[in-house]
Amino acid sequence: FAAQSLRSESLRRGREEWTLAADALQRRIDAPQDRFAEWGVALSRPLRLPGRAAADRALAKAQTAHAEASLGEAMHESGRQLLVLWFDWLGEAGQARAWLAQVALADQQLAAVNARIRLGEAPRSERATAEAALAQARLQQQQAATREQRARSRLVAQYPGLPVKADDVLPPPAPPSGTAGEYVDAVLAHDHELRRARRQADMLQAEARQFASRRG
Repeated sequence: FAAQSLRSESLRRGREEWTLAADALQRRIDAPQDRFAEWGVALSRPLRLPGRAAADRALAKAQTAHAEASLGEAMHESGRQLLVLWFDWLGEAGQARAWLAQVALADQQLAAVNARIRLGEAPRSERATAEAALAQARLQQQQAATREQRARSRLVAQYPGLPVKADDVLPPPAPPSGTAGEYVDAVLAHDHELRRARRQADMLQAEARQFASRRG
């Protein structure tokens, strides 16, 4: 946007530059036989016609508006990507916590089975079943932790300055206010892709007018 603003400012001011030219020569006259040194300096600058200047200013304005719309679309896409990465990490982190709780539960069940075996209330075969369940839970928890770490790494790599920490308590969702028509108008008013397309159409029309003014 900053680069396009500078280009638009240059277009508004005009790209016609001052030109300085100089020449030197000698002239010889046969009768009498004399030589004369001559030199000349010229300073010139092209002028824009009013119609061409107006077309350039309109194009500069359209290009700046298009760049601003492109910046808004880039910010919108960046926010959308942030949401995707953030909720991906939240989902994986939730699964990791769930499997951690499952491991703790399986460990308690194994301890209970061992206690029952010592009291003679359960066969030793139940220990193998409980140990297998604990091993399976630990494997699932390790895999979930690995996925959570990968999701976190992707989020931190894309947004290094973002504190990656989930909220423990969230407020209850508020009911939406307004009518469906108001939401449609709000979506259209903040649709960066639509705004960028409109600004691009304006820019193409301004370019066509500028081309027509230069041909005239």
